[in-house]
Amino acid sequence: MWEVEAMVGVNLTRNIFTEVGYRALGVDYENGGLLFDAVLHGPQITTGITF
Repeated sequence: MWEVEAMVGVNLTRNIFTEVGYRALGVDYENGGLLFDAVLHGPQITTGITF
């Protein structure tokens, strides 16, 4: 499993922030007859509150 992401963030107020970026996640898993080999990627937007 691997993950790569690039983000740019800004504090909107002292306690509220937002980030915009791009993320890619790769998985190569095999167990018995189960096989999961995929790369998932796309834009990401995060907003949060800090205390």
